[in-house]
Amino acid sequence: LKDLSLGDLMELRSQGVSGSFVAELKEAGYDDLTVSRLVTLRSQGVSGRYATDLKALGYDKLSLTKLVALRSQCGAPDRAAQCGILHELEAPTRGDVCVCHDEHAQ
Repeated sequence: LKDLSLGDLMELRSQGVSGSFVAELKEAGYDDLTVSRLVTLRSQGVSGRYATDLKALGYDKLSLTKLVALRSQCGAPDRAAQCGILHELEAPTRGDVCVCHDEHAQ
């Protein structure tokens, strides 16, 4: 986060995005995030620790969209393995057709 305006700083602060929150995300491999993305992650309960915990379970380099989806639908990282959305996210990596690209969907 470079060259933040006063408005950006006020937005981050009002949404509970602290320096430690940004540092955790950066440590987890998510740096160069925009103010709006930081606010979205914070409001959805995605933290650097959450991303780090998922990484420890073998889910590395997830997109921000996938992180938010997992958090909203699965909750804690230790529930990720039982989460339906995770199976859909992994389907293409196994060579399976995911629901969003089902050959029979119209």
